Amino acid sequence: MAHPKSNDIQLIVFARDLDNLRNNQNLIERLFVVCGTIGSFVAKRVIENNGNTQIALSKLRMGFDTQSGAEALFDNFKISVAETGEPLINFLAKEVLRAMR
Repeated sequence: MAHPKSNDIQLIVFARDLDNLRNNQNLIERLFVVCGTIGSFVAKRVIENNGNTQIALSKLRMGFDTQSGAEALFDNFKISVAETGEPLINFLAKEVLRAMR
């Protein structure tokens, strides 16, 4: 994958159940189907890094293109903003409200 832009928001992705992720190839295949290549990429990186990985928001957003993709990512991973530790969903809600002002 290409290196993220310097102004791209970095996220930390944690496995909710690392053992299940490691031992369930069907889960990784499902992540690929509903999130595209980014789903299986994130799963493999989380496994390789023993439970978490860092990824740019611009890369992960492809996995949120569908409701099923968003559900699969949030069901299997805890996703936080790297700089603050704030949950991604809280961060996004604040950004939307700020943009509406």
